[in-house]
Amino acid sequence: GITHRPAIREPMPITRLSTQQALAKAIERKLAERKERLARRLAYIGEGAVNEARDKGSYTDRTGNLRASVAYCVLMDGKRYGYSSSRPTSSTGKALELVVSAGMHYAPYVAAMGYDVLDSAEVKAAADVSAIKGVDR
Repeated sequence: GITHRPAIREPMPITRLSTQQALAKAIERKLAERKERLARRLAYIGEGAVNEARDKGSYTDRTGNLRASVAYCVLMDGKRYGYSSSRPTSSTGKALELVVSAGMHYAPYVAAMGYDVLDSAEVKAAADVSAIKGVDR
C-alpha cells in the first residue's frame, strides 16, 4: 500500500506591521488608561473612607469641625487627581497615592486619647485597596 506522510510545513515568519514607535505609544496609552481607572477607584475608596471616619468617629464632636475636616486626596505623580475639600499635607511622590486626613490641628491629640478619628477609615481603605489589587476591568 501507499503510506501517507503529512506535509512538512515551514514556519511562517512573523512580520511586524507597525513601527517600534507606534507600538511604544500604544503601550503608553494603555498604561495611562489603566492608571486613570485605578485613580478613579482610589477616589471612590477615598470617599468611602471619609464617610467611614465621619460615621464611626467615637469622639464627641462639639463644634462639628473635626468631623467636617476629614477629607481625602488622590495624587497621581504628585499632582492632585481627585479630592474632597482638603489638600494633602505631603506626598511620597509615588505614581498613585490615596491620602486620608483630618484637617484640625487637634486631631492627633483626640486620637492619642484613644478615640477613633481615622482608625476605622484606614482599616476600610486598606481592605478596599487590597480587594482591587490584581483586578483589571
